[in-house]
Amino acid sequence: MNSEQLRIFLNVADYGSFSKAEENSFISKQAMFKQVSRLEDEVGCPLFIRSKTGVTLSEAGKIFYDGAKELLRNREDLITKCRQAGNHEFTFFLGHSIANDRGDSNFCHNFQTHDRRAGKPVFSCLSGFCVFYGRF
Repeated sequence: MNSEQLRIFLNVADYGSFSKAEENSFISKQAMFKQVSRLEDEVGCPLFIRSKTGVTLSEAGKIFYDGAKELLRNREDLITKCRQAGNHEFTFFLGHSIANDRGDSNFCHNFQTHDRRAGKPVFSCLSGFCVFYGRF
């Protein structure tokens, strides 16, 4: 079992048919069918109930669906944590911001920039307290 098989299984389950899943992915229906068949062989039971109009999850498939989603989510979390550890991320606190020309020390209240790839803030200045997030 690999992550590609899990993604294909989830995609077919979400669309309810191999044909609809094929229309919305970059893999052929035959290749998807083959990967799902291998997955069912490994699990030891059918994950789908097949009909002329599409597929529905079997009882085992319903259990597998929830588990597959969780496995892929945990996989992504694990990869993110390892990459963060490998990049030696740190947080550096700058303290309160400098007062502006009105003497207001919260002049950069609610200012934040984000690293779009990591989806998290790089520099925050919230309520006058500034924080820099980075790597060394």
